[in-house]
Amino acid sequence: SARHINNDFDNSSDIGLNHRGGSPGFIRTYEENGSTFIVIPDFSGNRFYQSIGNIENDRVAGVVFPCFATGDMLHVTGITKNIYDDEAERIMPRVTLITRIKLTGHVWIEEALNLKLLEPKTNSPYNPSIRYLATELEKMGKPAKSANN
Repeated sequence: SARHINNDFDNSSDIGLNHRGGSPGFIRTYEENGSTFIVIPDFSGNRFYQSIGNIENDRVAGVVFPCFATGDMLHVTGITKNIYDDEAERIMPRVTLITRIKLTGHVWIEEALNLKLLEPKTNSPYNPSIRYLATELEKMGKPAKSANN
């Protein structure tokens, strides 16, 4: 079954498709003023710079989150913004480049993939550690260090 939120957001766009991955949880979310945001940190080796240029030119994105254990998929769409330096660090300490997506719609599709994992998954040893939002660190009682610390 699928649930869909229809929005009146219309934008013609050239489509680009780029894989961005990391360990489970590397993409963070938060709510602010009634909106939901996704935060994607840049990290060495994920070839994020191609996506950054697309976002600067287009300002809209769609992201797909597959669950290989169940075959379910979450599709989200939103308005994007690349955030740099001090402003990025206020949102996600120790990260000087993030992409933030303000969600405008989503679709959840059960069993969308016709494949499932047969064995437990293993994460790449090259994935960087998870970066938390400043608000999450505050709730954990951990100090937010800057990239310069």
